[in-house]
Amino acid sequence: MQNLEQVVHHVVLAGGWQNLNLWHPPGAQQNQDTVTANQPNDHPSISEQLKLERRKELSCPYKRFIEKGDLEDDSLFIDTAAVEEMTQVVGGLKENGGFLGNLTEWLNSSIPGSPASLNDGLKENTANVRLAKAKLIDFKHISEQFQKLSKCLEVTCAVAERRLCATQLRIGFASLPNELLTNILSLAIPSEEPDPTESRVSDGVSFRKSFWSAVTFSHVCDRFRRVALSSPKLWNKISDDMSQEEVKACLLRSGRIPLDICLASFPDVNKYPNFYLTGYFADFVLKSFDRWKRLEITTSPYRKRHLFTRRVGIKIGHLSKLEHSSSSLDGHFSVHTHAFPTSRKP
Repeated sequence: MQNLEQVVHHVVLAGGWQNLNLWHPPGAQQNQDTVTANQPNDHPSISEQLKLERRKELSCPYKRFIEKGDLEDDSLFIDTAAVEEMTQVVGGLKENGGFLGNLTEWLNSSIPGSPASLNDGLKENTANVRLAKAKLIDFKHISEQFQKLSKCLEVTCAVAERRLCATQLRIGFASLPNELLTNILSLAIPSEEPDPTESRVSDGVSFRKSFWSAVTFSHVCDRFRRVALSSPKLWNKISDDMSQEEVKACLLRSGRIPLDICLASFPDVNKYPNFYLTGYFADFVLKSFDRWKRLEITTSPYRKRHLFTRRVGIKIGHLSKLEHSSSSLDGHFSVHTHAFPTSRKP
């Protein structure tokens, strides 16, 4: 009963329940995930974009329910003129120990016509009818406000249930060792996916989505960030549709482990011009080529894979796998895979 009074009182102060999400029962704390501040190694747009989305969600916990149509726009406000009478109802319940049946006394004292009397004249009966109609309208209006409040509390329960589930999941994750958590994150991140800009037969590969999946995991909480940034296998895939900042982040976070490289548009530098800028591309190759483990090149039928080595001026003997894909004009798709023996230490 005390919490119910506080809810109604907060509605009075807020001028409607649009700010009711700021109210919490005594002893309860709002559960908010901590978004780690932007680190020096992050691309500013990566961190800021994620923090902005999280900030929007925290500013209105009911947003996702409102978008689903559970709440209509007009239900975001309670008529402040009816709040005083709502407070009287709650106060009456408190005085009577919460027994709803005692509302009958309050009803009889508020609405004329009970008990019915046939001794009143026309004037008195007409006045009673008008008063009864007005009271009925008032009670319906109060009832509508309580229904809105009830709907708001239902949504609050849904949010509380969602947060409870999230808290229970955190207990499970907290008990996992970092090595196992790393494996789970690795399985959750897509290793490769077809390039959406490529035709149906070219089967180009883009690692950009896997990069952003790893970034998203690194912004879940402090522990996920530590695990993600200390797991180089989450960052060792680079494709030519990635921006220079994304490639830089992958090279830095992958440490010294071997890299998987996909050049879906080489040597058509017009498709991803920023990646194939003369100075940048040459610098990227020279600094990272000794770490390349797998190289996939997708070209037209008139382009040969030796154009890559001729243009860049490097040898590919240290690769464990070289895959060259090309598609002809009639839709025929061919893949040439070359596996290179790896040196083994005795």
